[in-house]
Amino acid sequence: MLLKSDQAVNWGKLSVDSAAILSTRGAKSPYSATVTPMDFETSREFVVRQTLGTSEDLPDTFIACLRQGKPPVPGQVTSLLLALKALFEGLKNEPTLDRTLTKALFILSYESRQLYAQGQKAGVTWPPLLDEDLGRIGKAAQSIVFGEWQG
Repeated sequence: MLLKSDQAVNWGKLSVDSAAILSTRGAKSPYSATVTPMDFETSREFVVRQTLGTSEDLPDTFIACLRQGKPPVPGQVTSLLLALKALFEGLKNEPTLDRTLTKALFILSYESRQLYAQGQKAGVTWPPLLDEDLGRIGKAAQSIVFGEWQG
């Protein structure tokens, strides 16, 4: 699914327009960028759904796309980063993390990187900034686990 620069992607309570996606990538757009921030619970649900949801039920989740050797849907990385930042803010002073969220963070930081490498070896042409995006996702996940922002 490709978006024109004036289209929007909606995932539950979060919406990100394609101009916002372009602006996070350093590209210019004639449209204004609007991002609706997520609350903690919506962020948690979004991250869990994007990583732990089954590919049969949710074939376009972030991790399902990578498992299929397909690039993420436009806006998914931006949405994940926003959700991870909201989770960090909500959890930075918490002494423990729940197992489901921890599993989702592990999948985001470790499995996504492994799938990227496997795809490269198999000849998948990933989007040019996906490698950097995975690094940002990994640092955000690490920040949540450590309770201190890493990047």
